Amino acid sequence: MVSMRGHHLQAIEEQERCCYPGREYVGYAVLPIAIYQFAVLLISALTKNEHLLFNREDIIDKNSIETHLVINDLHAPYFHEEILGLVLKFAKELAPDKLINLGDQVDCPSISKFDKRAERVTTIAQDFKSGYIANARVAEATSKAEHIFLYGNHEDRFNSYLAGHHAMEELVDMDEKIGLKDYGYRSIPYGDEFEYNGFHYMHGTSARKFAGYTAKGELYDHWVSGMIGHTHRSGKCCATNKAGDFAFFENGCLCDFKLAWEWFKKPFPNWQWCISVVKFYDDRWNVHQINIPRKNPFIIYGKNYYTL
Repeated sequence: MVSMRGHHLQAIEEQERCCYPGREYVGYAVLPIAIYQFAVLLISALTKNEHLLFNREDIIDKNSIETHLVINDLHAPYFHEEILGLVLKFAKELAPDKLINLGDQVDCPSISKFDKRAERVTTIAQDFKSGYIANARVAEATSKAEHIFLYGNHEDRFNSYLAGHHAMEELVDMDEKIGLKDYGYRSIPYGDEFEYNGFHYMHGTSARKFAGYTAKGELYDHWVSGMIGHTHRSGKCCATNKAGDFAFFENGCLCDFKLAWEWFKKPFPNWQWCISVVKFYDDRWNVHQINIPRKNPFIIYGKNYYTL
């Protein structure tokens, strides 16, 4: 006696022989094969017809997106060589439209009020030379970009020095001495900002104790979105009101952490190595902060970059 299940299998076998003459019956393997074939057809249809996944207006032409790479606080000659090399390698591959330097590229220790170790005593000429070399390396790694340089408080040390040495004012052009003119940087005085499509870049004039706290202060003081250097910390603060959504970012640093001992007598400061990629489309922007860990590789855009 043939069971109902047996009749069912016989029916499937007969259907198989009719549809595929000469092929042996493979039983329930037919179902997964059919599902696979359906999946292939579906993927093919979706790939050829993007409108099934997106509205046409949602597909953005990559050429209409502007990319900014933001760096700051190298404190030449006390930048961290390995970290700078890593950043420059990334910069070459990113090929940004704009390179934004938020300042403190040059430390100017020769005219600093902080105590200095004997091996770190420099002259103004040496300070300028180290700044020139650092700016040249950054410019060469981002040769196709427009370069924006915002003076920081460390570069401003020299302006303060000139205030007490008026005879030197017409003899020294800092833009020229640190390579800004030779490499086509647009320089912005300390305390001013560079605004692009509603996003505000500035060096910063204050540094609160914890990461993100200075960003919070800037946001609630001005109610704009933007980014600062200066704090050597990486963080952000977001806020919303009737006017819209806002975010402010602190962009870490790229200097040697040993500087903290000279400045604050702290052997290990609460600082972070960080850079940012900011992408603009029309009046919209998106910030991707890239924190660089001290002892681990970081992955960005599908590639490993190794640190210490």
